[in-house]
Amino acid sequence: MEFSSLKEAIEAVKREKIRGARWSLFRISRAVIEDLEKGILDCNSITEAARSIRDANKSMAPLANLAYILTEACNLGRNLRSVVENVMYHQQRSLELIIENGRQLPDNSTIATISYSSTVEAILQSTKKYNITAIVLESRPGGEGAILAANLRDSGIKTILLPDTMMYEAVERSDYVLVGADAVTRDGCLVNKVGTRLLAMISKMLGKPVIAVFDSMKIHPDSDCESHVIEERSYLAAGYGPVRYPLFDLTQAEYVRAAITERGVIDFTPENIRSLWSSLIEDVLS
Repeated sequence: MEFSSLKEAIEAVKREKIRGARWSLFRISRAVIEDLEKGILDCNSITEAARSIRDANKSMAPLANLAYILTEACNLGRNLRSVVENVMYHQQRSLELIIENGRQLPDNSTIATISYSSTVEAILQSTKKYNITAIVLESRPGGEGAILAANLRDSGIKTILLPDTMMYEAVERSDYVLVGADAVTRDGCLVNKVGTRLLAMISKMLGKPVIAVFDSMKIHPDSDCESHVIEERSYLAAGYGPVRYPLFDLTQAEYVRAAITERGVIDFTPENIRSLWSSLIEDVLS
């Protein structure tokens, strides 16, 4: 029996603690193509494969979308490899377009962010000549923000790393807040590393706009604000022992001003989000 690249990729995604939804999607998409080439994956086994892809990380919308798209491709008689290649091309092109759209950010501004988002990093890297200052919150537990801060600092961007306990000060010193997304529900909730909701609430209180950065693969095909599954992890607290915590939280649309997407800068509304998702499905299945 041929070794399944998809099963290996799913286990890798389950183990991953730093790299996010984009990395996970590419890792699994490449594995799907490998298994299609080996002849151990086809429309007869796609239901089980789609379920496993979703279960690799139930909070990550791109995995749920890939599972949905694979199932729809079989229902419509589409070529699975072509559809997966469409998904990967869409992701690559979307990042390029988001970077272009992100250059609309004003010069000489100070931006607060939390955790690590490769898309946020790409936008900030593209605006180096605009004298951007980045204030990055550590995003404990996990501390992914320190990785982003180091990358930005090493590339020449003025960067300040702050502990999460200084979230109020970070927003107060910033012109606006820029955050990534592991998922967006179609009724208008932003799913991102735990701490994002508090950051957004502080931003609204201080009158600082929150701008989300995501492409349409981040829009979950079937969950909503009430039902979206939040993954949990654990860590050891010194002097106490193991502590479980939600990896993500949900930020309602009222706290997010706009979104930078592959189709431009849009108001963060349920109507715009649903329209963006519908265009994605039409594009990759066409």
